Amino acid sequence: MGRILFAIHESRELVDQIADATQRQAEDIRDVGQAIGLMGRMTQEGAEMIREAEAAAMELHQQASLLADDVSIFNLPS
Repeated sequence: MGRILFAIHESRELVDQIADATQRQAEDIRDVGQAIGLMGRMTQEGAEMIREAEAAAMELHQQASLLADDVSIFNLPS
């Protein structure tokens, strides 16, 4: 009878350990999901910043071309 009670106690401890490990894994999976979501948002923000930088660069290029045209009428002596 003592061995049966010991085996039951051991089994219960194993079940408790499995439950604890399962809980930790669930928390870790949730954390990974949150990290992936954050990386997705950061990727979208980075892509938007690149689009804005590209538009600004194109605008600056156009302004530089216009400025070059405007100052081309001036001749400086050599």
